[in-house]
Amino acid sequence: FWANKQPTAVMLRDLCEMGLDRKRRRQHGIFLHEELRIRIAQRVLELQQLPYGLPQRDGIRTVIQWYTEHLLALEDAPLPSGAAQDEAFTNFLTRVFEEHTEVIQELAF
Repeated sequence: FWANKQPTAVMLRDLCEMGLDRKRRRQHGIFLHEELRIRIAQRVLELQQLPYGLPQRDGIRTVIQWYTEHLLALEDAPLPSGAAQDEAFTNFLTRVFEEHTEVIQELAF
């Protein structure tokens, strides 16, 4: 479902500005809540469609599993609608970001 949606064209500068503006933080969280599901789902599909049996190789299979877990966790995450949800969503995104640092190394193996 999410992989079939069109991602929003956005510049990194705009994301940074929006994320740093406390007044727009909730709006930014709502945007990321949907946008990340689209983009992660598309990465999963792209990895699953690699040729030559690559999706069955250990590193790629692991990354597909990580991305799928992140996507499912995003599905379960409540939409940021208050301070507590904003904080929980920020913590979730921090965890995803930290785990993502291992993706390149895993794909290389």
